[in-house]
Amino acid sequence: AKVLYDDFIIASVRQHFFLEGLPPNQEAFDALYQDRRGDYLNASADFAKLVFDLLSKYHQVMKKLKGKMDLALAMPMTDLKQQLAHLVYDKFLQLTPLEQLKSYPRYLEGCIVRHEKMARDMANERRYIPLLHGWWEQYQARKKQLEAQGLVCENLSHFRWLIEEQRVSWYAQQLGTRETVSEKRLNKVWESVRR
Repeated sequence: AKVLYDDFIIASVRQHFFLEGLPPNQEAFDALYQDRRGDYLNASADFAKLVFDLLSKYHQVMKKLKGKMDLALAMPMTDLKQQLAHLVYDKFLQLTPLEQLKSYPRYLEGCIVRHEKMARDMANERRYIPLLHGWWEQYQARKKQLEAQGLVCENLSHFRWLIEEQRVSWYAQQLGTRETVSEKRLNKVWESVRR
């Protein structure tokens, strides 16, 4: 709980004061602080509501995953658990852009919908999981490569979140997506990342 609390405090300060990065000097820091301190409590209350909503959804998903598992569902359940581990982890509030955090309740609701219809949707699970794994492995390898070089790629981040949107599109289409997404679009974005 302390790790999550610290994550929340650091993330709320970062999201409110340092969204555009750290100020270059003390004078700029003081000016930024004076400019934004008046609405920090309201902003942190809004952030707290978002975090409460997403953690409530996360708790709902995790409750559904407890208990015995049908062996026929092992592959999609493993994928679902990996997805959750990549969404919610130590310091995820600090490390996830605010715009993406705002989509977490929808991503997690998509996990709930997927879990509920998993047993009767195995044909799609068998088709989708290899695609999802392939995209995720490409993402991880490229991310590791860029981090080793000290580089950041906006298209790679976009690709990562498009994977989540694709999951929603496939498993819980009724929830909608933030942008148009398809296998073709993901592959096109990946091509721009590879260059």
